[in-house]
Amino acid sequence: MNRRLLVVDYDAVTAETLKLIFERQDYDVEACRTGEEGMSIAETWQPDIVIAAVILKGMNGLDFAKRVVARYPGCHVILLTTVVNPWMVDGARVLGLDLYTKPVYPAVLIDRVGVLLSGLG
Repeated sequence: MNRRLLVVDYDAVTAETLKLIFERQDYDVEACRTGEEGMSIAETWQPDIVIAAVILKGMNGLDFAKRVVARYPGCHVILLTTVVNPWMVDGARVLGLDLYTKPVYPAVLIDRVGVLLSGLG
């Protein structure tokens, strides 16, 4: 069974690009644009990894990540942001999340997802 990856990004191009990149790596991938949609997909689909933008419509990515981690303890969350500020870094650190600045090289995300799913991360 392929590993499941959920992409949540306000930017449709980014969401679809990440979806295609990870599908080529043999992941089952769902993509959406809001935290609410992401939670709905996570409830029925239960992804192994979530890659989410910090800026989302409806709820911010950090709040979304908190909900995912609380509801699905085995799910790893990677946050993507265009601007880094102290509250975001601290929030990600407290939750044990990865935080990357956009643009991020696809190979970096592919490698990190592989490490997280291998149990070494």
